[in-house]
Amino acid sequence: MRLPVTLGFNDAAAFPCPALTAWLAIEKLPVKAGRRLLITGASGSVGRWLIQLARQRDFHVIAVASEKRHADLKALGADETLTDAEQLDAPVYAVIDTINGDHARKMTRHLGANGHIVCIQDRLEQAAAPAFDRAISQHEVALGALHWAGDDEDWARLVAAGEGLLEAIADGTLNQPAPCIESFTALPAYLAELKRGERRALKFVITANE
Repeated sequence: MRLPVTLGFNDAAAFPCPALTAWLAIEKLPVKAGRRLLITGASGSVGRWLIQLARQRDFHVIAVASEKRHADLKALGADETLTDAEQLDAPVYAVIDTINGDHARKMTRHLGANGHIVCIQDRLEQAAAPAFDRAISQHEVALGALHWAGDDEDWARLVAAGEGLLEAIADGTLNQPAPCIESFTALPAYLAELKRGERRALKFVITANE
C-alpha cells in the first residue's frame, strides 16, 4: 500500500491489522442508514475503527465498553454507549463482536429478524437461531483468507481500501491513536503484559533498527 507523504512509518506500522480487520467486518453488512449496529469490545483498536467506519455508513452505532471509555467512543462517533449489552432497549440490526465465539453467540439474542452477526475473534460453530425463525446471517472475519483463496480482484479491493484509510488518517478525516514506540529490547516485557491481560496502549510499535 502506498503511504501518504505526511504519514510516518510508525503510524503506518500500527495501521494494517486493526484497520483492515474493521474494514473487512463492516463490509460484511448491507448498508441500511439509521439501522442499529452494536459493537462489543468497542474500546479496543479494532472497535475504535469500527465506530468510525460505521458512522461513515450512517449506521446508528451502539458501543459496548467500560464506562471510563464512553466519552472517547462518543467523540469517535458512537451514538450510544453501554457498559453491558443487556442494557439494550430493543433488538438491533447487526452485532459486530470483537470478544470471542462464546460471547458472540450470546449477543445473537439481541438481533431482530433478518439480523447479522459478525465474528472477529473465533466463529459461531452452530446456527444462531432455529431454521425459519429469525433468519440470522452469520459472518466471520479473517485477514488471512485472501492468502488462501483471494484472487487479484480481492487483493486490489483490499489495497484500495487500505490506501483510502491511510489517506483519511493523514488528512485527519479518521482518527488513529498514536502508537507507543518502544525498542526491541522491551519486547519480552510487553509480550508478558499481553499474556497477563495488561495493556498500557492501544497499539505498540517495536523498533528493530538499534
